[in-house]
Amino acid sequence: QCHLQRETKARLATDPRHRIVEGRVRGLTVDEDGAVISVGDQALRARWVFDSRFHLSALQVDERRFHLLHQYFHGWVVRAPSDVFDPGAATLFDFRVAAAPGRAFFYVLPWSPREALVELVTLDPVDAEPLLRAYLLRAFALTAPEILDHEAGVSPMTEQPFSSRQGARVRRIGIAAGMLKPSTGYALTRILDDCAAIVRRLEAGGDPFAPPRASRLFRLLDAVMLEAWEAESAEIPGIFTALFR
Repeated sequence: QCHLQRETKARLATDPRHRIVEGRVRGLTVDEDGAVISVGDQALRARWVFDSRFHLSALQVDERRFHLLHQYFHGWVVRAPSDVFDPGAATLFDFRVAAAPGRAFFYVLPWSPREALVELVTLDPVDAEPLLRAYLLRAFALTAPEILDHEAGVSPMTEQPFSSRQGARVRRIGIAAGMLKPSTGYALTRILDDCAAIVRRLEAGGDPFAPPRASRLFRLLDAVMLEAWEAESAEIPGIFTALFR
């Protein structure tokens, strides 16, 4: 995520049509001509606003929905002193973690033989550093990896649908628009597909509010997976193995 963010900002900075403003959003007002965003001491006017901020207050208490509220993630971008990673292979669910069975896993995304993103994902708060170091030692014999970057956060795991509309001129995107896959916490390609659909509608002269396509069947299956993960988490590694096979 950090790597993608840097690459995107660097690419936008080379195009004079774009302006990057860093700061905390203090306010957002909408009128008939568009919207005004207050960032620091600046007021920025736009025809459309795309808001990716997610607030836990958006989660609803509804007995018809299953909520596995928190998925914690801690990631390191590491550099090894020798070739230990296979850039042609990704590790997606490695459940060999010193935690309750099925409630934590690692994934590894290498982009060179010496550099990779190593991520710990858990359903419970943990002290991530010793778990990450133990995994790097066991899986790659890395005793003192160089840590180039890190990320951490919490994802809302729920099959509750989220509206993409936040007003006449504000379109939610990302997790705030329900792009997180409830049963895995994966969102990137879903976000990219949704953003591409927004661009196509704007290029055709329309508005950005076409709702993302949703499947009731997939939402039901997500709910079943979430309930199983909460009630029988030790069975989850076998379930994922069967799904991949």
